Amino acid sequence: MEIAIEARSLSHPQPGGFKTYTTNLIRELLKIDHVNRYTLYLDRPLPLGTLPTKHNVDYCVMSPIGQSLSVPLREQIRLPLSLRQKHLHLVHAPCATAPILTKLPFIITIHDTIEFLNNLQGGFSPLITSPKQWLMSLYSRTTQRLIAHRAQIIITVSEHSKHDIIHTLQVPPNKIRVIPNAHAQCY
Repeated sequence: MEIAIEARSLSHPQPGGFKTYTTNLIRELLKIDHVNRYTLYLDRPLPLGTLPTKHNVDYCVMSPIGQSLSVPLREQIRLPLSLRQKHLHLVHAPCATAPILTKLPFIITIHDTIEFLNNLQGGFSPLITSPKQWLMSLYSRTTQRLIAHRAQIIITVSEHSKHDIIHTLQVPPNKIRVIPNAHAQCY
């Protein structure tokens, strides 16, 4: 099977949630799966040693275009065009957003519904202090709503998050799989 993983958080310099999840997911997946082929879509080259070299992994680096709308442009235009050129069977988007217009089957990981839970400032977090943050939050909310209905499977990390996703995004419970986060290599 040919599987694409939208792994831009893997190559992003900012540490934390999405990067940790994506790094551990891919590292462990490559340890156990030697049959399927993976194409990892990144937004910059990986530092040496980030992942072990494997025969069944290809990397596709799609550098950002501009600053303000680089993620939406990459995710909604460049990524679907690239996906169409390959003979893929499945796409996994581990960071809550994905290309809306791809016809490929896909799995999305939605960790929580925090983007939707704050009713202040017109439904946006009071931590949003710039127009770019506001636009990215709007993009994330809109994309998650659309993608949740199109995805074949939604992965989330807890029963609590599953409950929130069902009620916030109005998706059927049988579409959601709870897979708790694994411990990191350092533990």
